[in-house]
Order: sequence, then structure tokens, then C-alpha cells
Amino acid sequence: MKRPIAAIFGTGRGLPQHVMTNHDFASIGIETSHEWIMERSGISERRLAKNGETTASMASEAARHAMAAANVHAGELDVIVLSTATPDRLLPANAVDIQAELGATRAAAFDVDPAHREHRVGGGGDDGHDVAVLGGRHDARLLLPRPPGRHEHHLVEVE
Repeated sequence: MKRPIAAIFGTGRGLPQHVMTNHDFASIGIETSHEWIMERSGISERRLAKNGETTASMASEAARHAMAAANVHAGELDVIVLSTATPDRLLPANAVDIQAELGATRAAAFDVDPAHREHRVGGGGDDGHDVAVLGGRHDARLLLPRPPGRHEHHLVEVE
């Protein structure tokens, strides 16, 4: 039996637009410095998700970049898999939001919990399948609840 072969033809990323550097912490009154943070964490900036930026919207942006690099159009996708521990909601799967944003109407779409490594994505046939496998994190919304009356700001760390 011939084993299927998988290849990566494109990669992409989607990040929040708003950047907060280590220097910005000092400017808002936190007693720290860029050097202190870099020495201990290696982190030079963070991204704040604002104005409706979600796990699904950032994953959709990443998918668009990866699809462009691979010369694959949304109508050619067979499957969209989103691996995230920080979904925008529990049901339905966030991958269906990505499916809609991309216009990938013929693609199956589902989420997997990255903590469960038994999940595998596969396809049959000799003609191959176009699969968008995406990972997304949006951690700070779980850690930093929004005070009443305040605008939504979520933190994504970039190393």
C-alpha cells in the first residue's frame, strides 16, 4: 500500500494591528525597562487585539497569506482545521467563521483542541487534498476580563 505524502506549500500569519513595545510599559507608569523584560523573557513587543480582531479573523488572515503563497483559491480547499485552546465561542466551531470569511464554501471545517494529540487530519485518494491547517491563540481575553464600559483589548505576545 502506497503511503500518502503531505507537503507544505504555503505559510502565513495573522496578527493584531496594535503593537505595544516594552518601552510603552514605562510610558504608562509601570516600573520596568525594555532591557529588564528582554533579559528575563526575550519578548520585545506584544500585540493588542482590538476592534473585533478575533482568533477566527487572525486565522483567516493567516490562511489568506498561506493560500496566496501556495497559489490555492478558497474554492479549492477541501478541509479547514483550526487548532485553538482559545476559541471565540464553543459552538459552532470557529473554523466555520474562517470558512465563511474565506468563501471556502465546499470545504469541511472543524476545530481541534491542541491538548488532544490523538487528532489527525488525513485524506484519501491519489489526487491529493488541499487542507488549511491553522493554529490560533488569543490568550489574554481569558486572563484579563474587560471592565464594564471599557473597550475590548486583548494581548498577544510576540517573541
